[in-house]
Amino acid sequence: MLSLYIVSGKVTDVKKKRFYKYGRNLHHKPELIIEPVLIMAYNNREMKRIILPSLLACLLAATASLSCSMEPGPYRETIQSPIEGTLYIDLPTTVPYTFQEAGLYGDVQILVGKQEVTVDHSVIMYDFVQHRLEIPLSVTVNFDGVAVITCVSRLSYAEPITEEEAAEAGEEPGDEQSGGTDTPEEPVVEDEPAAEEEPADSTPIPYAGYLITSLTKDRTNRINDTDHNGSVSSLEEETMPLLPAVRFYTDPAETSPVRVDNAPVINLFDSLPRHTTPNLSTTISGAVSSLEWALVYARINNQYQWLETAQDLFIPDRVVFPEGEEDPFVIPLKPGINEIELIAVNSQGYTFSDIITVDCTAQLVAEKENILVTLTWDTLADLDLHTWYYLPEEKEFVWHNSYADKEAPDTDSLVNLDADNQTGFGPEHFTLLGAANGYYIIAVNAHSLAGLPAANAFVSIETNERLHSLGPFRITGESEDEYPVNNNLSWARITDIVITEGAAEILEPDMDLEPPEMFDPQPSLRAPPRSIKHMLKFR
Repeated sequence: MLSLYIVSGKVTDVKKKRFYKYGRNLHHKPELIIEPVLIMAYNNREMKRIILPSLLACLLAATASLSCSMEPGPYRETIQSPIEGTLYIDLPTTVPYTFQEAGLYGDVQILVGKQEVTVDHSVIMYDFVQHRLEIPLSVTVNFDGVAVITCVSRLSYAEPITEEEAAEAGEEPGDEQSGGTDTPEEPVVEDEPAAEEEPADSTPIPYAGYLITSLTKDRTNRINDTDHNGSVSSLEEETMPLLPAVRFYTDPAETSPVRVDNAPVINLFDSLPRHTTPNLSTTISGAVSSLEWALVYARINNQYQWLETAQDLFIPDRVVFPEGEEDPFVIPLKPGINEIELIAVNSQGYTFSDIITVDCTAQLVAEKENILVTLTWDTLADLDLHTWYYLPEEKEFVWHNSYADKEAPDTDSLVNLDADNQTGFGPEHFTLLGAANGYYIIAVNAHSLAGLPAANAFVSIETNERLHSLGPFRITGESEDEYPVNNNLSWARITDIVITEGAAEILEPDMDLEPPEMFDPQPSLRAPPRSIKHMLKFR
């Protein structure tokens, strides 16, 4: 039997009295009248695997681009960050190895920040060697910088009806029982095919995952480039780039997964202080219910931040954050109005919270540079943000800001480094208002990798003029501030900044300049020893 895919054109089904414009996978039958603009025929799997995905990816990209709201970016310019890649979902053991794509139903919901991309089952391919599904992703989003990508499967599988079974039932494979005569009637015009009804005995294909990554505008961001070296190897091309989300269960033995019937419900979302503060940071807390997985993150102005949540001990589908008062979730603020928004995702959809606005009354210093450096990362590792300052011209070292001396340069009442995040993901923020002319070095140290092989650091630097998004920087070693910094696997030199006449220039790191070991800070400024809880967690 010849199988046809109508990419463009229309197909009239005389028996069902309707026609479709495009995008329909069809068996060639006498009652179909085909009027194609562009048609593909295939009778072997290789043709389908190689050529069809390319055409469908183009169609998907065009559709996603049309649905994208291209509003101005953080500095009122139009930003377009293309994303390309392939996601993989392993099929559960309840799905047989005799899997046929004709038996797949539903779709995959992907969120990039706040933009939704729905991948229909008709463009998903089956990898019979790995017994998994291949999901193409092609979308353009209207921001650059640190992003959170989530993926939730709403797919299911049912064995398709065979030709013999269809013949016995008196219908073609995939057709419904007509229940009447085949007398042609006036066709009913539909722009798109009617939704296929999912069989009652279909098997769910559950999956949820997320990715914290950095997007760069005006170039293709390939999410399968997991080592971030600028190219996608054959191994990376076959590897799922997303991390699996934590699944929730209703029983301690984890045999009965949580199921929900509606989109997430945001029970609580608050900030302290809520409206106005002279400080350069605030803390947030909240609770979200109707969750099957831990998929909660936040938008802070035009950047996204993953939230580490804790499952409620008494309500299995509910999470809270922060986990305890000793680990508040700190949000950076820039002088002026700041927007904070919560985003929660499940298999039934997603929910955006009301936007919290916080007015930071800290004053920018006129005619001088004002800098906000934000560090985030993608694992439970403990990374630390470090900043060194040198006088102009002579490059004479003056001060070093880190968790051991958060108030350096100690020229005002600000705590320049807001937090020492020891439990994963970040953020940590270094703020300098009225930055002096001179030379600055920004670097990140992996105090602990939490037993993982690596962590990817993302750094954004906001100056008076623009936002610079840097990274990811892959760190594969760990040390407690081991020196030297250069050519050390536990450190990443992020960037150097030179400020001249109140204007900052972002530079590639000068590897001939070795940052000195930190001061032995004054006792009053020395950070307390890392907690016993932290040492036990990561030893």
